[in-house]
Amino acid sequence: MSTDIMKQLEKRLQPKIEKALKNTALKLTDELRKCITKDVYDRNKDIISMRMLSSIKTANCSIKSTNSGASGKISVNKDVFKNLKDENGNSIDIEIDDSVFDNFKEYCNKNFEKLFKAEMKKLGIPIK
Repeated sequence: MSTDIMKQLEKRLQPKIEKALKNTALKLTDELRKCITKDVYDRNKDIISMRMLSSIKTANCSIKSTNSGASGKISVNKDVFKNLKDENGNSIDIEIDDSVFDNFKEYCNKNFEKLFKAEMKKLGIPIK
C-alpha cells in the first residue's frame, strides 16, 4: 500500500479509535466506581449509607491523542472518603481497600479487548 493511502486510512480511523477508547474507558470507569462503592459500603454499612456513596465521584477517565493513536487514563481520588460525615454528623475516615484495585486490574485484563472490539463494531469497524 502506498504511504498516501496509509495516511488517509489513519486519518479516517483515528477519530473512531479515540471514540471507541473513550467509550471503553467510560465503561471501565463505571465498573471501578461500582467496585469501590460496593467495597466501601460492605465494610462500612453500619456508618454510611449507599445513598451517600452514590453521590461521590471516585473515578474519572481521560483520553488523549498520541502519535500512535490514543491513550486513556482512569484515575481515582482516594481522598473523597476523608472527613465524611455520617448521618449523625460525626466525622468518619474511610479508605479504599487495595484489593479493589487488584480486582479491577484483573477485570480490565479480562474484558478490555472485548469491550473495545464491541465499541469499534458500534462505530462500523468490526475487529476479529
